[in-house]
Amino acid sequence: MNDAHVKEKLMNTFPRSFISGPWTPEGKVYNDEDPYDRLDCELNDLFNWLVPTQAENFLRKSTIIRYTNFIETIIPNSRVVVQGSSATDTFLTNSDIDLIVFIDKISKQANKLSTDKNKNEKIFRTRPVFDSNYDLTILTQILNELTRARMINDGKLIKSARVPIVKARDRYFGFEIDICIGNFNGVVSTKRVMNYLDYYKNNHNDLLKKLLFILKIYIHGHKIDSPFEGGFGSTELVHFSLFVILKNPSETSLSKLLIYFFDLIGNKLNFFLAGLSLEKFPHFISKLNNDVLIKESPQSLVFQDSANHENFLGTRSRKTLLLSSLCRFALSSLQLNKSSEKSYVCSFMPSLANFIELRNKHEQYYQILIDNQKQEHIEEILDRNGENFTLVENIWQKSTNTGVTMNFFSISETAMKKIIKNQNDQKTKFPDKQPPYKR
Repeated sequence: MNDAHVKEKLMNTFPRSFISGPWTPEGKVYNDEDPYDRLDCELNDLFNWLVPTQAENFLRKSTIIRYTNFIETIIPNSRVVVQGSSATDTFLTNSDIDLIVFIDKISKQANKLSTDKNKNEKIFRTRPVFDSNYDLTILTQILNELTRARMINDGKLIKSARVPIVKARDRYFGFEIDICIGNFNGVVSTKRVMNYLDYYKNNHNDLLKKLLFILKIYIHGHKIDSPFEGGFGSTELVHFSLFVILKNPSETSLSKLLIYFFDLIGNKLNFFLAGLSLEKFPHFISKLNNDVLIKESPQSLVFQDSANHENFLGTRSRKTLLLSSLCRFALSSLQLNKSSEKSYVCSFMPSLANFIELRNKHEQYYQILIDNQKQEHIEEILDRNGENFTLVENIWQKSTNTGVTMNFFSISETAMKKIIKNQNDQKTKFPDKQPPYKR
């Protein structure tokens, strides 16, 4: 897809004539003398607007608890761990929920096969090493039980993925649920990302999280955020953000870092010949030194895994050419003219009408729930940080409040029926509380 085609396709969707977006506080005018300061101010408002609301937090946490308890009930001796953006608190309202199932009881035969070298890692083993069908058997069981319990819609088992997963859509709130078996790399990666986020939150005004959120909504707005369709997921975007920040260690301007990203991907990086790496320090790597990358991923935007230099992220990203064109288009659209009253962010950001519609749906679902629940049960879910959602060090820790959780969902059966009826009656279309953009 060439630049001319991208421009022709997107000219009608880029709201370039709008004064401000829905992220702009009522009555606020961006009139800083320095164009970069003005863009910084608007990007910070966009970040604050994207931060999940109480309703979004509640629906996600309650869904995680519901699936965690269900899977741990049907799979004996299992523990479910959350990975990805739900665990690192970097999710948007449309983000998937990624769950890893660990099974801590292995057969005696598998125990005999363990060596001294892997003995300390035995608790993380999720399947007998001699049974290649073990994961698929467990995933099939989970999929069948979720379907039988009418918890999901559109459930399917994807065997062709690098790590086989169950992909399904939650029946009540519409979350995309991804379930895999024993992906310990996902746990390690989640913990590493949490450490990065904590560092930049405490020392650099939360710069990493802000840049990550901006990239996420930009990628989502262009519908290239699904790794299974050749897009760029949360893991890749975290690495992009880190690379940009570490490449510019003295830069604290969010706007300049974003422009650096657009310029890097749009103009400077030859992704046919080079990839990115954070091993020891941010640098470029040659694809020519790796036959697999040249043959199987010639156009992919690859990132060397900082935890394992032989592993590469993004090898299936087939939409790199489109992303590169979009970045160039963003640079050409982003005119930092201090005399203009038009929104800088609106000049390159695609319409977020669908995002706003989903957010409004979640607000309505939440209102239905709190109208049918006792307030203490609502607070119980919202307060449960670090128990079911960021279990990295304590993988085998079981929540002591499971009874309250299960009681909550038995009480909420009436509310769940109202949500389903609401969806059927209104075809899940709710009026926006505010237009996507202000003229």
